[in-house]
Amino acid sequence: MDTHEIVGMVAPRGLFIMEDPHVGWLGARPGSVAALGGAEIYQALGAGGHITYCSDVRDGTHCAVRPEGKTPLQQNLPKFLFGSGGGSGVFRIASGKAGDLARWGDWQTPVLTRAGGTRSATGTAAR
Repeated sequence: MDTHEIVGMVAPRGLFIMEDPHVGWLGARPGSVAALGGAEIYQALGAGGHITYCSDVRDGTHCAVRPEGKTPLQQNLPKFLFGSGGGSGVFRIASGKAGDLARWGDWQTPVLTRAGGTRSATGTAAR
């Protein structure tokens, strides 16, 4: 399983992802598509504001509480647990860890719409 496939299983529900770029196995590899691939899935479903990703953190201490994630988390919890508030859809990616989707595939993400109660691909979205 690739991370974006797991993210896709959660979509379009609210999702908060926090990674640690200072510890190799706790963050995306440089150039990976873990967060960006997940964001494309959410965009295709029309739920781009339902995913938040934060890996731009200063403290590299394992299991440290990171203040950079505090505000986005506090905004996501009421929005998706209680249906109030806002502030989701933020992507703060650590420098040197940004992904390049073009490196991994030459396709375009389909834009999905409702047609007769089902979802269908109706075109492509440019990256």
